[in-house]
Amino acid sequence: KKGMGNITKTLLVFMAIGIIVQAASNSKNSNVTLTPEQKEAKAKSATLDALSNKCADAIQASLKFPEGAEIPNVYNVSDYKKFFQEEKKGVYRVQVTFKARNGFNALKQSIVECKWKKTASGDFVNIGGLTKIE
Repeated sequence: KKGMGNITKTLLVFMAIGIIVQAASNSKNSNVTLTPEQKEAKAKSATLDALSNKCADAIQASLKFPEGAEIPNVYNVSDYKKFFQEEKKGVYRVQVTFKARNGFNALKQSIVECKWKKTASGDFVNIGGLTKIE
């Protein structure tokens, strides 16, 4: 009977450890409360990414030779140069740096600015077309 007691104790210890590990794992995965500043920064970053991608798509669509363009991935920050400014409530300026082939097949770097306005539905519309900066 003593041997059975030791096995039971061992099983109870393993079960307790499993419960503790599970509880710790759940607490790490729960939603972390963000400060208002962190929420604002996260929202701004998400808006920048979305508008930068929209601007890159508009640039790609406007090129005569889109297959020769090098528009860096927005998530590879070291390769992606961008500028973002909220001019007034709901109106944003985004500049994207990219490389594209010209008529002589030379790869040329350019900076293009897109201007976006947030609609009541939360979508963004291009209100400034594409403006070549450099």
